Amino acid sequence: GHTSRYLSIIRDTGFVERVLPVSDTNPDSRRGRYIVADPYLRFYYRFLAAHQTKLAIGQQEVTLEEIESGLAEFIGHNTWPELCRRWLLLASAKKEIPLPIEDVGGEWRRSFAIDVVGMNEIERCLVMGVCHWGDEPAGPEPLIELVEKVSTILPRNTEDWQVYFLGFASAGWQEAVTRDPMKLIDENRAGRNRSRWQEVGVKLLDLKQVDADLDRWSM
Repeated sequence: GHTSRYLSIIRDTGFVERVLPVSDTNPDSRRGRYIVADPYLRFYYRFLAAHQTKLAIGQQEVTLEEIESGLAEFIGHNTWPELCRRWLLLASAKKEIPLPIEDVGGEWRRSFAIDVVGMNEIERCLVMGVCHWGDEPAGPEPLIELVEKVSTILPRNTEDWQVYFLGFASAGWQEAVTRDPMKLIDENRAGRNRSRWQEVGVKLLDLKQVDADLDRWSM
């Protein structure tokens, strides 16, 4: 239809791209999504586009208030997951994680979405990560929810997968998580298709560590 044709034209400019869930290998999948690829354009259309008239005459207060109230959510849904996926991509290339992965992206279904996923179907390796953005350390809930979703991502009728977990929290993690994250994962995978996958580790990171690693690996 007309919408698909216009999206195709815009995609050719590089401003918009179509992305698929990592587990979906069909390029024509209906689960594909169009996203604004350019970070500045995302910010512009989220916060500035609707206020052009007021900005032109110097009335900036309303726009600034909207930016201040919505910036944390914007970063948490856009910038932070992108940085975390980049971290995984580089960490894999630098062999900083124990599993080899080929594809990095996100995963989504009708009822849920996972921020960071890395997969290698040939080696049966899966890396799953959750991204939490906030001023306070994250509790155990994001990791527990991540464990609950593992079996929904694994290809059907396959077993012997190795799974590595990543926890990205901008302000770090509560002591209840850092004390023994592997125990937390093992306790919450009880009965969840245990024969299909085995956890091989978990790594917890905060914003400072992610920034330091990306800076070091980009040199």
